[in-house]
Amino acid sequence: MSSQQLHQRAGRSEKGKELDKLIEQFYNSSSTQEQQEKDKNKKPINPKLKWIKKKLEALFWLSLGVALAYYTDLLDVILHSDKVDRFYFNIGLVGLFVFFVLYINVAYIYGARNKSSLDWEKEFPNSIRVATASLIITTIGFICGFWPIWVDIVVKFHF
Repeated sequence: MSSQQLHQRAGRSEKGKELDKLIEQFYNSSSTQEQQEKDKNKKPINPKLKWIKKKLEALFWLSLGVALAYYTDLLDVILHSDKVDRFYFNIGLVGLFVFFVLYINVAYIYGARNKSSLDWEKEFPNSIRVATASLIITTIGFICGFWPIWVDIVVKFHF
């Protein structure tokens, strides 16, 4: 149901719609003014400290991922476990490969050729759809491929 139909059902006229717009503008402007006052009171952060914080955060997440992969024997499970459903796992790998090829093509190859114009959304309009579809296929493939292992872990620790 459209907003116009809702207004008609609620018995609102054009004046009611205008009043709603004015109220919305009032609330948006007051929150913007409050945000501007808060921004004035903040001290500017040193760009070097921002850079260091960003790098430390990236290092933390990277080390957490490496530790998780190491302590769960992820590589050993992927390469040698008979419980992995190889058909779905390979479908996930194909989807991941398609995504990376698309990403490298759009971000690096196209970006290197056209340094003046990085408007890849106009040049490659289907790239977002294809990338999204390939990542959905990857996710479903990996979930189905590793499902027997996850079920085994849950049963082992839950019961």
